[in-house]
Amino acid sequence: MFIRIAALILLVQIQNASAQTQRWINFNTSNSPLPTNSIHSITIENDTIRWLGTWGGGLVKFDGLNWRIYNTHNSPLPHNTIYEVIIDKNKKKWIATQGGGVAVFDDTFWVAYDTSNSGILHNHIYAIAIDSSNNKWIGTWGSGVIKFDGKSWINYNTHNTIIPNVKVPDIFIDNKGVKWIGSAAGLLSFNDTLWTLYDETNSPLGRWAVYSMTSDKNNNLWVGFKFNGVAKFDGESWTYFSYENSDLPSNTVYSVAIDSSNNLWVATNGSGIAKYDGKEWTVFDKSNSELTDDYTFWITVDGFNNKWIGTLKGGLSIFNENGVRLK
Repeated sequence: MFIRIAALILLVQIQNASAQTQRWINFNTSNSPLPTNSIHSITIENDTIRWLGTWGGGLVKFDGLNWRIYNTHNSPLPHNTIYEVIIDKNKKKWIATQGGGVAVFDDTFWVAYDTSNSGILHNHIYAIAIDSSNNKWIGTWGSGVIKFDGKSWINYNTHNTIIPNVKVPDIFIDNKGVKWIGSAAGLLSFNDTLWTLYDETNSPLGRWAVYSMTSDKNNNLWVGFKFNGVAKFDGESWTYFSYENSDLPSNTVYSVAIDSSNNLWVATNGSGIAKYDGKEWTVFDKSNSELTDDYTFWITVDGFNNKWIGTLKGGLSIFNENGVRLK
């Protein structure tokens, strides 16, 4: 009964939001069926379905009207804390869990890969990326990077590569097929032959913990560091932004994204979100906007130019300068 009432309230809210062209819409456990207010990741499918990875509440599917929750009690999902969801070319969802390995969901059937039945050496999975050949690149908490081609598993770690740390919070694959490996102790690139570590010897970077990466429309790589701000790499030179040398509101960057106008968006842990247009930084936080929590885990941008923001305790926030569009 509660979910039906909540869904009816949600429908009215969405209709009102559309009529009023709201710039912000917020969902939490009080006004929606969200199982928790801690949203760790957000993945957009066809601009109409959003997959929310939560901290302790399982996986949430939201199509703008309807909510569906998958957890360890009502599905084969192996763990209720989700670090990331990636969708492959066959529309299968690859789900990185904290302690349950990798779950794969095709909207009907589930498959789980963990240390008991695969080449995964650690069940805490931080990140997943998929290359043009549909290989899965998996970042783990304690065994480096794993490549899975559908049949065989290859482990890249501190023993057989120059990866400096077995914790890999993010992996990004650029349009040239280069794998960018964000470890807890430095950024690396791998072109399937050569590994390169970026640190003080060849860049302005230190051996910093990488938490998020993306590329813009000019093919620049943007890197967000857990404690060290943001860096841009154009293939030859680096530009570094920090709290000390710019108007970036915090050096603690958990997520980065690019919008339709090629602006950079940064989710910080404690200072809200920030937009960089190539010249100036604009900050959105609880004091000057409808953002519900300044501790933000995730930011992504959909085809409607909505910014989807996952927060630590404030639920899900959606922002669009021209009015949020959910359908």
